[in-house]
Amino acid sequence: MDKPRVVITGVSLRSALGDSPEKLQKELMKGTYGFRTKKFIGGNDFGFGAFFDEVEFPDWIQLTQRPFLGPLSLLSLTCAREALWAAGFDVSHLSPSSPSTFQLGEKWGVIVGSGMLNLSDLESNYRDYFIKQRPVAPSTIPKFMANAAANQVSLQFGTRGTCHMLASACSSGSSAVAEAVHLIRSGRQEGVICGGVDLL
Repeated sequence: MDKPRVVITGVSLRSALGDSPEKLQKELMKGTYGFRTKKFIGGNDFGFGAFFDEVEFPDWIQLTQRPFLGPLSLLSLTCAREALWAAGFDVSHLSPSSPSTFQLGEKWGVIVGSGMLNLSDLESNYRDYFIKQRPVAPSTIPKFMANAAANQVSLQFGTRGTCHMLASACSSGSSAVAEAVHLIRSGRQEGVICGGVDLL
């Protein structure tokens, strides 16, 4: 028996060569080199890296939610919203005053792949506690826990199906998409927000 077809209906990304599939493809076709040096606080060179502009908090995320969002979760939320919009979902009405109006329900799940998780949050908390002698913030665990990104996407977009993160090094994002395909083909989910995210 033929297996049911599964299609990707919306895509979003952030990369050193662009913040949309169209920009990325254009730069790749031009042979653009995405690595560069970057100056950090103190003027020291980090060396070569594939950097992209820092993702800022959009106005549709509640102020009370922001302390619990690390960079990985924020990037995941931003790309998930853009992908849903590209897939034809009306997410334009999301706002801090009505965060729960968009609900995908139990037929939808979230799977996020990440090879390194929230390293920047780990470093930040290390500096605060051991160098600046500051107490550990209550938001540390929600920001740094291994499933933080998937959990925040699920909470924001009201999915009540499968919700987890997986790690398989550089193929974590592809593994997340493959797992989503299995969930949809098996009938366990009608749709899955899935992909990979890493900030090294």
